[in-house]
Amino acid sequence: MFDIPLWVNIVITGVIAIIYDYMGGIKAVVLSDVIQMGILFLGFLFCCYFALDLLGGWTNFTENIDPDRLNAVDFSNFGVGTGEEFGFWPMVLGGFFLYASYYGCDQSQAQRILSSMNMKDVRKALLFNGFCRFPTVLLYCVMGLFIGTLAMTTPSFLSQIPEGRSDYMVPVFIVEYLPNGLIGLLVAAIMAAAMSSLDSALNSLSAATVQDFVLPGKNMDEMTDAKQLSLSKKYTLFWGVICVILAFAAGNIAPTVIEAINKIGSLFYGPIIATFVLAMLTTRITGFAINTGIVAGVVFNFILWIFFEDVLFWFWWNATGFLVTVAVAWLISAFKTDIRDPQTLVSPDLIEPRWKETIIMGAYFIIIVTFSVSLAWIF
Repeated sequence: MFDIPLWVNIVITGVIAIIYDYMGGIKAVVLSDVIQMGILFLGFLFCCYFALDLLGGWTNFTENIDPDRLNAVDFSNFGVGTGEEFGFWPMVLGGFFLYASYYGCDQSQAQRILSSMNMKDVRKALLFNGFCRFPTVLLYCVMGLFIGTLAMTTPSFLSQIPEGRSDYMVPVFIVEYLPNGLIGLLVAAIMAAAMSSLDSALNSLSAATVQDFVLPGKNMDEMTDAKQLSLSKKYTLFWGVICVILAFAAGNIAPTVIEAINKIGSLFYGPIIATFVLAMLTTRITGFAINTGIVAGVVFNFILWIFFEDVLFWFWWNATGFLVTVAVAWLISAFKTDIRDPQTLVSPDLIEPRWKETIIMGAYFIIIVTFSVSLAWIF
């Protein structure tokens, strides 16, 4: 957007996120993410308004839109075979393991949950997220439809988008078609999206490193809160540098940023949730067995990525990783005699099914699918 090298953008965005994360920890993450989300929403709305206006209104938009873009639900697509991607079944079944793991086990989400006042607020937050996620996704998908249709009907616009780099479509639109002033706001929105993804990761990486790897080897009588905080800040800087370096390679993983993020996550999310489920629901799985299962699940998914990417859509990796991890852990534990003390299990109150919320979200899911199937008629 500013005609400066990509590496400069990566470094600037990374350094800013590292600074406020280093200074403020989880409080800085929560406050900045709320502000960044507000800026993003404004950006979405402005882009939708100007793109639709440039298209000449709703009627011209519906006349020129690519009908294939409205096929949001494909019940016949099982994600098996070349070109079979983003079908209903891999997205629902594979996505179940992905998002159950992400919102239930991922440290970047757990740290937000642990920052809540009580379990009641945790449940409210998760339920709120469940309701608001779809309208949010729908908003920026509609924005993409508006801007994409404008690009397909405007050769000069289309020619400025690098081939195979659809992530550049929105930045090019902002620079070329929006008035001065709004450009600055939307540049801030894009930077906010990048930083909101990075800051929570830095905080969670630092917390997990200190709690799980550093402190177990320390004399806890000497580890005051001030020393633990100092360690956390050092590891925030360490992981910040690592993340910025890795960002230079992320663009080659998949055609779009969102696909790259979920593709990498799908390697690990199945084994992660398998670990938590087995830990909560059984006493027969040993530590050695579950660790072996995790390695087996991740390796199995990595083999699918390297050798069978055109055979099985990567969203299925979340399910395959879960199943392989559980199977290997159970198989190894069958030959072990040491069993965990049942008292170490999670309190039944914390894993008691929440039927009211489950029924509400189940009904909401049906509404979402019905709406998605009706998109072609709506547009």
